[in-house]
Amino acid sequence: MVQYRESTKLYSGYFNWQTKIKIDKGFNGWQEVKVNYKPSHAQNLFVVIEKNEDCILYLGNQEFAGVLSYVNNPIAELNQPELHDYSRKSPLLYWTNQLINRRNFVFRVKQTNAFQPTKIINGYVRPYGGPNMWVTNFNGQPEAIELSWKGLQNMKQINLTFNDDVNEDIINLHHHRTYFDEVPELVKAFNLYYWKNGSWKRWWSVDQNRQRHLVKEFEQPIQTNKLKLELLQTNGSQQFSLFEVRVY
Repeated sequence: MVQYRESTKLYSGYFNWQTKIKIDKGFNGWQEVKVNYKPSHAQNLFVVIEKNEDCILYLGNQEFAGVLSYVNNPIAELNQPELHDYSRKSPLLYWTNQLINRRNFVFRVKQTNAFQPTKIINGYVRPYGGPNMWVTNFNGQPEAIELSWKGLQNMKQINLTFNDDVNEDIINLHHHRTYFDEVPELVKAFNLYYWKNGSWKRWWSVDQNRQRHLVKEFEQPIQTNKLKLELLQTNGSQQFSLFEVRVY
């Protein structure tokens, strides 16, 4: 059984659409699921696969920006109601990804517009109703994204917001450590160019970035109608991901 639930209606027992899939005995491969459902607007969507003792769902070893996989394992307080006199109602209390952190169930889709370049100018700098970031594969080669204006603009400050995986459990109590020292999703090296007299001029370069939010204010403003951000390297991720470019 496969169910689709909108992010605002994840409570147990509610679903927007569901279908049953028949799998032949001994089958091992990709199983197609035809989805006859379209949400009213762009949003997060939870795909719930009901447990079947005769089937195995493969779990990969790689994270993917904008995708989280969960297992149905309620938090301790739901199993011990005597802990307090009040109760919380939230669908997230019934699901956890800590047991499979940075891993995802293996699936593929034909196409999605969730990671389009226009996401970097939609005003959001974290996931909300969707990833809200531009994502592209990193195959050892640079990737670039351009911004253009109809006329010349005076520019003096650039703000960049990279993806540092806001889902990662990083706290200052030091009761656990991540396997990495730098968040892999963070862009490590990049160049920023501006357009002048028919060619690109390098304006800003960073080769050891470890920050999510970078603000660069230049001593002298420049006039241009185009900028190009060239991403060179990550801190380990196989994807480049960027939330926002803001220009002042």
